[in-house]
Amino acid sequence: MENTPRKKANPKANAVAGEKNSTPANKAPRGFMQFLLNCFTGNKAVKKTNAVTGERKPASAKPPEAIAGQSVNAVEIEIKSMQVIEGRPWTIPDLNMQFVYVKPGTFSMGSNDFNGQKPVHQVTLRNCYWLGKYEVTQDEYQGIMGSNPSFFKGEKKPVETVTWHEAVGFCQKLTGSERAAGRLPDGYEYRLPTEAEWEFAARGGTASKGYEYSGSDNLDSVAWYKSNSGKETHEVGIKSPNELGIYDMSGNVLELCMDDWHENYDGAPSDGSRWGEGRCAKRVLRGGSWMFGPIYCRVADRDLDNTDIVGVRIVGFRVALAPCSK
Repeated sequence: MENTPRKKANPKANAVAGEKNSTPANKAPRGFMQFLLNCFTGNKAVKKTNAVTGERKPASAKPPEAIAGQSVNAVEIEIKSMQVIEGRPWTIPDLNMQFVYVKPGTFSMGSNDFNGQKPVHQVTLRNCYWLGKYEVTQDEYQGIMGSNPSFFKGEKKPVETVTWHEAVGFCQKLTGSERAAGRLPDGYEYRLPTEAEWEFAARGGTASKGYEYSGSDNLDSVAWYKSNSGKETHEVGIKSPNELGIYDMSGNVLELCMDDWHENYDGAPSDGSRWGEGRCAKRVLRGGSWMFGPIYCRVADRDLDNTDIVGVRIVGFRVALAPCSK
């Protein structure tokens, strides 16, 4: 089920100061939690649903690599009044918060344009994940956290003026509520994306066309930035999406990632995992913002946030549904 598309912009960041299942052994598990477990365990009890008749038939087991691979058959699992389809978008029922499926793959991360983006290196993401179709909006943040710290008010505008710890807190609360509803598998959580997960998705994943910005070489078509933002954020989803159907990964607000800040990619992990233990006061920011020029909105550009105590109005975040970070 799709929402009506919602509306999307480095002086540096500190420049602006359910129900639980009790499935017996050997019974076919149900729900999103079991669906993902089946993905990664090859459970033979998965059932294939006829989308027209609703008839459910046994399906053959699929190994983890087949589920996360290039060509798979859709498997529909009923979740209350919703359906989740393998390899397709997922929506959190209560929040109507939408996520885009990202297939694993290999890509060249970084750029030779600036020292902080060197060296260009190969990264292989071996697990599928889902990434927020939009930046977290103010109404979504309010719904989970009970408050709205944003300077530029608007329910469908991205939440901003948040710190890294506040963004992590949002993800933890969302994980708790969805796990209680039985919609999360063991080993999965809602969290900030790693820097590699962010860049892979921003580049269009396995559908990448090699654009300079996320979704186009024409920045005006995909981003709110210094020249067209009117010095403020805009509702998410107004500009064109990228190759995966994700909006505003260039511009609008800078997006926090899970990783600690490093001055360059020397020693960066090649598997796309989190780099650092979250103890550094400096965090990774990606994507540019409404305040920045084109150079900072490139998919390869990276910035840092050292405002861990007080958030600033150019910083927001996007949520991933992904394997638990180490």
